[in-house]
Amino acid sequence: MPAAATPPTGQASADPYARYAAKAANTAAGPVPVYKGPASASAMPSTARPTTADGVPLAGWWWRVLAFVIDYIVMSVVQAFYQPLIPHLTSGLTQWIQDALNAAMQGSTTLPSFWDPAYQLGQAMITSTVIELVLLFLYFGLMTGLVGATLGQMACGLRVVPSDKPRPSRGLPAGPTIIRVFLQVILPTVLLSAGAFLAMNQASASYYALGTTLVPVGLGYTFVNFLWGAWTPKRQCIHDRAARTQVVRPAG
Repeated sequence: MPAAATPPTGQASADPYARYAAKAANTAAGPVPVYKGPASASAMPSTARPTTADGVPLAGWWWRVLAFVIDYIVMSVVQAFYQPLIPHLTSGLTQWIQDALNAAMQGSTTLPSFWDPAYQLGQAMITSTVIELVLLFLYFGLMTGLVGATLGQMACGLRVVPSDKPRPSRGLPAGPTIIRVFLQVILPTVLLSAGAFLAMNQASASYYALGTTLVPVGLGYTFVNFLWGAWTPKRQCIHDRAARTQVVRPAG
């Protein structure tokens, strides 16, 4: 390799960093930016989660849906225990389904009636519905009134609290609890069950028309009720607004 050229004696080698020093000097000569402090709160985008009046984070909509699905599974397990004990419910329903399938295969557009005495199904269905309503009221009412949350809400870390008030140490008062449970589960269950019973009685045109009206009304109310909590600022469903309650998720 050829040796590197040696600069003449008395001549300093060029500073390879000279241009950076000159650039820094030119920059320093310019105007110095002045720190004006943090931007105002109104100018900054808000990322805070909605909270109650006492600062507890509100539950997200999907957490509430998941909690209700868990509660529905719990009630379905309970139904699986008591429904086989109702006389003629299982046998009558099985026979009715077989006759309905046979009628459909033969081209008939009329289903057998629930109220046909041959099935002994009408009374059994009414008994099952009454038991279901009582259990729904006891489950949602007692759990919310005593501890402020159902099993599904507990599993998701949720809790029901009064709206715009400090959190209570325990559950809700009786008044808000009854209003909340009635509008959340009792009313839609009554609309759907009554509509199904009337629609199955195709021997009466008026009953059939009323039944086919109540079923969509019950389904529509159920969806609107839950969707209401997705677009309101306080994330309140219809039953929350009527009972003046909110659902919080302190851990999330």
